[in-house]
Amino acid sequence: PLPSVLTAALGAILAEALSGVHAQGLLHRDLKPANVLLGPNGPKIIDFGLAAFTESTISLTAPHQVVGTPICMAPEQAAGVKPLTAAVDVYALGALLLFAVAGHYPHQAATPYMVFHLVTDPGSAPDLSGVPDDLAPLLTGMLAHGAGDRPSLTEVVQQCRALIEAQGMKIAHARRLLRLNSRLRKRFL
Repeated sequence: PLPSVLTAALGAILAEALSGVHAQGLLHRDLKPANVLLGPNGPKIIDFGLAAFTESTISLTAPHQVVGTPICMAPEQAAGVKPLTAAVDVYALGALLLFAVAGHYPHQAATPYMVFHLVTDPGSAPDLSGVPDDLAPLLTGMLAHGAGDRPSLTEVVQQCRALIEAQGMKIAHARRLLRLNSRLRKRFL
């Protein structure tokens, strides 16, 4: 797991990248750790195979068919709600950051069907065990069951920056440490 300051740096970088994606009228819809490359130039979002236009009424999937990875999927996406909003990528980013800092996902179960049940059940809170206290409010908001209760990507960036600065670090330094950390992982793993 990454320390909270590096998780916040990762969150700020990916939230900024997703903002650029959303500015083009697209949703990623399948953000997960496997779709983020940590390289010497920083993290990169990849695999836009399930991306969709935000305002589109045209769907590439059959009615009531859900696409994405259940362990990182927002409740409304898992429930097949249309049209989806940017909040689905905020939730997925929260799931990704939870995995980065704590080593697990918000909802885990033996089968994808059971994960879908947990994700869509408003009474089933995400598992935030192992999350440092300074990141808990951000991840709680990002993993809120209701799309309208989640922060915007701009708010995610602001909260990540505030967390980094509260650690007495400048944003640029935290980003450099994240890049260095990814290089060390590649070299020694």
